[in-house]
Amino acid sequence: MGNLGVLIILCDLSLPLGLKCLSSSLKVLEWKGYPLEYLPLGLQLLELLHLKMHCSKLKRVWNGTQIFRELKSIDLSDSRDLIQTPNISEVPCLESLVLKGCINLVEVHQSVAKHKNVAMLDLEGCISLKTLPRKLEMNALEKLILSGCSQIKKLPKFGESMECLSILNLRDCTSLVCLPQSIRNMKSFRDLNIHGCSKLFRMTNNSNKNNVVEEIDDTETAMREVHSSAIDLKSLNMLLNKGYDWLITNSSFSLLTEKVFDFIKYPVSMGSMLPPLSSFPRLKKLNMGNCNLSDGSIIDHIGHLTSLEVLYLAGNNFVDLTASIGNLSRLQRLGLYKCQRLRTLPELPPSVCQLLMNDCTQLEPMLFDTQRIWKIFEANRWNLTRELWFLIPGSEIPPWF
Repeated sequence: MGNLGVLIILCDLSLPLGLKCLSSSLKVLEWKGYPLEYLPLGLQLLELLHLKMHCSKLKRVWNGTQIFRELKSIDLSDSRDLIQTPNISEVPCLESLVLKGCINLVEVHQSVAKHKNVAMLDLEGCISLKTLPRKLEMNALEKLILSGCSQIKKLPKFGESMECLSILNLRDCTSLVCLPQSIRNMKSFRDLNIHGCSKLFRMTNNSNKNNVVEEIDDTETAMREVHSSAIDLKSLNMLLNKGYDWLITNSSFSLLTEKVFDFIKYPVSMGSMLPPLSSFPRLKKLNMGNCNLSDGSIIDHIGHLTSLEVLYLAGNNFVDLTASIGNLSRLQRLGLYKCQRLRTLPELPPSVCQLLMNDCTQLEPMLFDTQRIWKIFEANRWNLTRELWFLIPGSEIPPWF
């Protein structure tokens, strides 16, 4: 089998005498449940491109240094006996190193931290991993996944040449207490997931000087404050924070001009925190549900958000919704459900096509413009890519239907 290019073994295979040789022409080697503790020394796999050994018995991939000049990917997911990442100093073309679910991994070899070609490093679920190399100088690294590495307390420094990193997933790193200052060097940084980092309480000043972070998920953290210099909110598309005492300083709010502002179940009145709504002229979606808003609060100035398309005000305490909402000429969806003190509605902008008002128990009876309902239907009946529905309270079909 000297010319064998692809070898895939997906069944249990015992090798009581060890593994003596493999085809030197192999380009793909996939072996689920590989039964040995090491790859044999002296394997001449000079053409190998992809090595995949899920659920293997490997403790170390190889001893010392092995030369794999063409190898592009290594995937050893769920190799529960693996204790150290391989030495990849002689694997110059490696682009992807996946060690997801290697629950006994305790060491990341220094050669990984200095590799110049690896674009993805996935250590998800490596629950025994306590430390990482002190500094990463991985020029090509784009995606670093450390989710579920519950014993890591400190991240390495990021070298100044690490300009490609765009995704950092730290979900459920429950021992992590801070982010490195060097994260500010990440010119391509887009996505930070710190969901479940229960000991992480603060994003430091100047954590991203390049102002390009687009998405942050900080749900279930101990986060209390983000300084305006930590991220430039002009680039932020989505901020997810559900049910926690999380605060952006006032100076930061003035930078939030794009797309989505999602604050859910904030325990005090938002009116004491926010600057004038005129600071957000390009905001498209606003969720201020359960924010303890009442009459005379910031909601009275909602008409300044002229780009707003989606507005959720559910579970608040106002009695009369401000008439300025009629100025929202682009508003399409309005959520007022569980506003149990709400009594009256002003005239809504004609752009509204979805109005959610269930459990508004004090709402006074009002007349619906049936002609307008049919106009909405006529405008959408041939557009089969959109869902169009009406919810009409009552126990009988109305006469006009």
